[in-house]
Amino acid sequence: MIKEIRKKTGISQYKLAIYLGVSRGLINLAERGERDINGEAYEKLTFLYIQLLESEKQQKKLKATIKPSPSSVWIELQTKIHNDKIQEYKLKIALIEKKLQKVKQIYEKNHAQLSLLTNAESIKRKPTGKNNID
Repeated sequence: MIKEIRKKTGISQYKLAIYLGVSRGLINLAERGERDINGEAYEKLTFLYIQLLESEKQQKKLKATIKPSPSSVWIELQTKIHNDKIQEYKLKIALIEKKLQKVKQIYEKNHAQLSLLTNAESIKRKPTGKNNID
């Protein structure tokens, strides 16, 4: 119960110990189940726990009665629409990148073939270095 109270309230062992009028070491031992908190400190702890539970109940009731304003609904809807569009554009970009990769591969293959053909043509045109005298 002590650790639950501390976690829900965000209070440190030290501050809880001061509130209860006990040592921080006792709080630590009680959290681990090695010691009990008795007397007035126990009464304060119980009161604190009950207040925490009541506060949580009130917050739940309040959340149930609060309805989102039209502007917040509009903002939420616009956010969803924009997020959907972003996702759609990301997919389109991925498809374009894939097509671009294919075009690059075709270009590189054609460029390599053209280089081979150009080299072959230049070899055919080169003079052999022999003088042809008839």
